[in-house]
Amino acid sequence: MAIATGTYDGGWMFEGELLLWNWTENSWREPVSQIPEVVWVNFDPEGATLDLIVRPWDEEWGGDPNGQEDDAFTRFYGANTIADWNVARSEFVLDPAARLGDDKLKILFAADESKKDAHKSVAAWLKVPKLIERSAIWDLSWLGDDKIASVSNECLLQIDDLTGTKLSYVEGDGYGAAIVSSEPPLIHVAQRRIRSDSEVSSRLLAIQDGALVELGTYAGSYSFTGSSNGTVLGRLVRHHRGSASSDLLIDVATGVGVPINLGHYDCFNHFVGIDGAPANYFLQATPPDGHERKRLCRLDAHGNVESLWPVLDQDGSQASHAMECYGCFLDDSAGAGIVLAGKHYDPNPSAPIIGFIYRKSLNADRELWRHPTTAASSAIVYVESLGIIAAAFLDGTLRLIDAITGAVRAAGRVTIGAQPTVIFSLSANGYALAIGTMDGRVAVLEPGPLLASDATVGRIELA
Repeated sequence: MAIATGTYDGGWMFEGELLLWNWTENSWREPVSQIPEVVWVNFDPEGATLDLIVRPWDEEWGGDPNGQEDDAFTRFYGANTIADWNVARSEFVLDPAARLGDDKLKILFAADESKKDAHKSVAAWLKVPKLIERSAIWDLSWLGDDKIASVSNECLLQIDDLTGTKLSYVEGDGYGAAIVSSEPPLIHVAQRRIRSDSEVSSRLLAIQDGALVELGTYAGSYSFTGSSNGTVLGRLVRHHRGSASSDLLIDVATGVGVPINLGHYDCFNHFVGIDGAPANYFLQATPPDGHERKRLCRLDAHGNVESLWPVLDQDGSQASHAMECYGCFLDDSAGAGIVLAGKHYDPNPSAPIIGFIYRKSLNADRELWRHPTTAASSAIVYVESLGIIAAAFLDGTLRLIDAITGAVRAAGRVTIGAQPTVIFSLSANGYALAIGTMDGRVAVLEPGPLLASDATVGRIELA
């Protein structure tokens, strides 16, 4: 089986990965040493070669030879490589002349139409009656103490009780990308496929009595976070901006968005995920149109910006460049503060990840505690009743950290039915964590027994 993936690194490169996987023996190898982001892969009819569609190596590679403005996110190239398991890893060669025209790119937009046929063939291959596809749980949130709202590629909103009974299931155009913490909670509805910038838009829908009510539709693609001051901050994703030209500060009472320019935004460099705090928080580079020397900033309900402190100390090294950050707000006996996790930049995407998680006072550049990490964080929440921070990481681990002292009270790899998974979303109520995973599961974990056992290493079973 060939597995291909990749992503934009947030500032320059399109980093990819290509694997050959022997699923019967659970062994794998890389046919090429390095490759840009792969958006489509298939074996040729003989099975000896992998046909590929890839993005350029970086934003400038393969641009218009006449110097005309040419968006790197619209450039795709055809390529191939040998699929022989026994051949040594080779250097991937990409030819600028192999750029694909719109007619050749139709294959990218035919994926939904061919999915049913693909499911049938894979089901026959695995000798099972049918396949059940589950999307990752992108976000979830407690609704009171007895209901959990979640969003995924499958729907706009699903609400379940604690027995797993489905109370509400809302479908419609697009999919639920996030649940924004506000009053009422909001669903960020994203488009399933963006065919042209002129069609790009983002919607916010309010959860009311298990149904969804339109708050507003906004031209452009945005990343949203909410605050308890009645506003939502929308950061404009620059390569899917459509007709939009700025960030938005949205009044939840009216749905009206006021344009505000907070500088350059891309998800790998500037996303911070602090949601439901008394004010909106965001990351801003120095200068604001860049992506280095980031500072945490606060935005009040009137659009006033206050720069608080640097995310990392600046020593001129690559490690002082923070990426893939995630944070949460808390206010306890140690005062108001921010817990922030991220990773230190390394230009080699294959290098081991060196990351961090720390707590700083909100209004002073002073750390209360810090830990190194080996993965970027996927979700962080404050469990006020237990005085702990729950931090999930993309290596499949979960840490429960004393919010004041920084002591790790429990940590381990997360499993469901003894099988490993990765937590994508967390929500806390008075006594429990609601957990959404990459393989489409929703679970509830009561941290109390873990804290009592001081299980600082091991496995954390969610089933």
